[in-house]
Amino acid sequence: MTVRSILLGTLPLLTAALVATVASVWVVRRTRHFTRGRRTALRIGIRGDLVAVVLGSGDADAARERLEHLARRRAGRRLLLELTVSVAGTVRGESDRRLADLVETTGLASELVAQLGHPDPYRRTAAAETIGALRLWSVVDTLHAAMRDEDTDVRIAAATAYVRLDAHRAAPALLRMIGKE
Repeated sequence: MTVRSILLGTLPLLTAALVATVASVWVVRRTRHFTRGRRTALRIGIRGDLVAVVLGSGDADAARERLEHLARRRAGRRLLLELTVSVAGTVRGESDRRLADLVETTGLASELVAQLGHPDPYRRTAAAETIGALRLWSVVDTLHAAMRDEDTDVRIAAATAYVRLDAHRAAPALLRMIGKE
């Protein structure tokens, strides 16, 4: 056997391997593109339902049911939590009460409490700000630990949220926190 015959014998195998690799890359890229499009469409739908619930529009009950159903899945809870955190500081009055009620009934309040222990200080800050903005009374005690966080922004957000929730009890706790600084 000569080198030429060996190369000619392996050439079809190498060509087939190259074609298979190119086809695999194409399938992976198409799948990512398709998944990204579905995720974007899902986010738009969730955002629309969230707005309907917060504003109390005509289809608020159906939107609330869809959001509660979505919150039963882990990926859905994550998306709903992310959008709720982004909306929480912008609603006022009856709208923030509707959003807080949705957060309580879907169990996102416990997710916010879990976010207070996240390694990322941005997430801890956002969770504390959301708890304060929505006045989630059920989780007020969790803000004590957040007021002792190593990150200054988290401590400030937790203190601000605590004042929004319970101004009478907040003053002594804040004085103790300032005394330790």
